[in-house]
Amino acid sequence: MSASKLAVVLFGFFELAFPRKVVELGERAAFENPGVSELRSWTIPVARAEGVAFLALVLRGDQSYSEVAPLLGLIGVPALLVPRRFVDASMRISYRDSAAIELKSWVVPFTRLLGLVYVLVAVHEFAERRSTR
Repeated sequence: MSASKLAVVLFGFFELAFPRKVVELGERAAFENPGVSELRSWTIPVARAEGVAFLALVLRGDQSYSEVAPLLGLIGVPALLVPRRFVDASMRISYRDSAAIELKSWVVPFTRLLGLVYVLVAVHEFAERRSTR
């Protein structure tokens, strides 16, 4: 197993086992004022499901990666083109009073970068599929 796949597996297990801890670490990293807003009831179960999804994708093999690439592209486009709106929407989905949260300065530019990576992964996978036909 490659180092990147191992990292995804470890993160997936950690997120599956300790979703609240993952969210708290993310809040401390990304928010100037962590803990100021209450999580919505579905945020922790969704984080746990994300851990399951990471594990399933990696452990099922290359076919899973190929199947999820279009979804990454779909997520990546708004993150790339309108990162602030993407972050704001994500915050409203996850937190009751998201307007009270102050983001650290790196969050929006990082969101744009992550969107670019997602789009590039999807485009690369699309090109790979076309070349193997």
